[in-house]
This record gives sequence, C-alpha cells and structure tokens, in this order.
Amino acid sequence: MDNAKILMAVLMVSSMLFIGCKIQEDSQLNMGPASDSITLKEISESDAVNELESGEMDYYLSSLDSEQAAELKDNADISLQYAYS
Repeated sequence: MDNAKILMAVLMVSSMLFIGCKIQEDSQLNMGPASDSITLKEISESDAVNELESGEMDYYLSSLDSEQAAELKDNADISLQYAYS
C-alpha cells in the first residue's frame, strides 16, 4: 500500500473509533453500532465491480473507469459517488 492509502485507512478507522466512543458515552442513546467489525483489504480495480455486485464488499474507496461505472449505474443496490479531478 502506498502512504496515501495507509493514511486514509488510519484516518477512517480512528474517526470511526472516536464516533463509536462518543455514542457509547451518551447513555440516552439505545442504538448499537452498525457493524461489529471493520475489515480493510486491498483489491484491484478490475475485481471491484464483481465484489460490489456480489455483496462481498460494502465500500470501495478508489476510482473506477467509465465502463465499470456504467456497469454499476443501473444497479439499485449500489450507490455511486462521482468526484471530478
């Protein structure tokens, strides 16, 4: 993994832990976490579409090419977020 991906993963996990601790401190909230665990794994761009469609992956933090995005565009179970660079 390159340094940017490692930094992004550390920031995401630390923010999730902070949010989780804040919710647990508030005794008036009776809701649990959305997940018991978070698994981070590196996956190739070519495998991302299959993993998303099969439900094996919930969140892909990278880019897709236009053909891959078009393939997922009409899938009601998948939400694409567009970022222009």
